[in-house]
Amino acid sequence: MWESQRALLPERTYAPDLYKLGDNLQQWAEQCLKHVPAKRLVVVGCSVGGSCALEILRLAPERVAASVLIGTKARHDPEPESATEALKTIETQGVAAAWERFWEPLFELPNHTAARERCRAIAMEQSPKDLMNGVAAFHTRASREDVVETSTSPIHVVSGALDAFPGLAYARRLTALAPSAQLHVIDECGHYTPLAKPSETTSIIADVVSRASAS
Repeated sequence: MWESQRALLPERTYAPDLYKLGDNLQQWAEQCLKHVPAKRLVVVGCSVGGSCALEILRLAPERVAASVLIGTKARHDPEPESATEALKTIETQGVAAAWERFWEPLFELPNHTAARERCRAIAMEQSPKDLMNGVAAFHTRASREDVVETSTSPIHVVSGALDAFPGLAYARRLTALAPSAQLHVIDECGHYTPLAKPSETTSIIADVVSRASAS
């Protein structure tokens, strides 16, 4: 999903398949930190990837020059029934059925057709086990609003103006938690801005990288 952004830092960008790293966010974050040799990082994540970015910031704040949190909810309100339903759907009906039930509705705009098809293709590439890892990590994550509140490095919150989850109202709340946070709103866009509005997303990340490099 990060093809449009990887060229910002050729050969210095790490975009792992998080689902293969385990079934919880701490494992994801630890593996990311282990495999990236750079001492200073700009950490970027979308949706549950943003939760992983926050976990990296919690574990190694001294290595994080800046964070970009896209469609990210730092507060976790447990939904055990939703977790059980998602896991059961993947296990008994397969990835395609889970896609239609849980992720396709996030592409609610007519101009999201290409992004929806790209995301569907990515989903179909995942094994049921890996996708279940992603669901488990999402539903067992800890609330990390405290990490945002105490961060000493810049945090950039990105939201599609029409994002249904977590939504623009929550993005504003998240931005207000820390004096170092800045909100970026992308018009005519829902949840997955890197896919639906790649050039706008790339522009935001490029500016963050430029500022971090200059500091």
